[in-house]
Amino acid sequence: MYLKCNEKRHQVYDYTNDDSGSYSDGRNIDHTIGPDALAGVGGYYGEGGIQEYAFGTENWAFSEYDQFITRMLQSNLTDAELQQELQDFQNYITSEAKTYYVNGTYPPVNTPPSVVTTSPADGTKNVKLDLNIEITFDEDVNISLADLDVTGSKSGSIDGSLSYDPSTFVATFDPTSSFSPTETVTVVVRAP
Repeated sequence: MYLKCNEKRHQVYDYTNDDSGSYSDGRNIDHTIGPDALAGVGGYYGEGGIQEYAFGTENWAFSEYDQFITRMLQSNLTDAELQQELQDFQNYITSEAKTYYVNGTYPPVNTPPSVVTTSPADGTKNVKLDLNIEITFDEDVNISLADLDVTGSKSGSIDGSLSYDPSTFVATFDPTSSFSPTETVTVVVRAP
């Protein structure tokens, strides 16, 4: 991806040294495209013109990478599965970034969904032992039981079923059996 990005930069700037440096260190002295085409009329570095889609694609790629690494850190994949996931991710990023660079467009940066509230709330005590756990997201998600780990400090891993209401963005975990008295229950949601 760096090579594709740098190729685009070479179309904008006439320089011989690819080392990074400050804006005025000579790297941009001989550019052949005017500042309006480069940054947009009255634009600031990276806000418009040719730079907008180049920077937009880079920002998208970095966001995708951050989300990918987070998912991998939360996974229980074998080395072989992890290697395949990495290869698939590299192929996806390369293909998508090339398309955006060639077309002079860029995708919006996607932010992962986040948990807005839980019921019971974090730290709540004296909860009914057979209570369902509700998780409300800030947007519609595609969540399955595989994205959820529910663990009791005494019970260990807790089995159950999961339902989801797309109209309210609420996922409900219904435990198969009751929680143990005085145990702390931890719920981990992997990026759906």
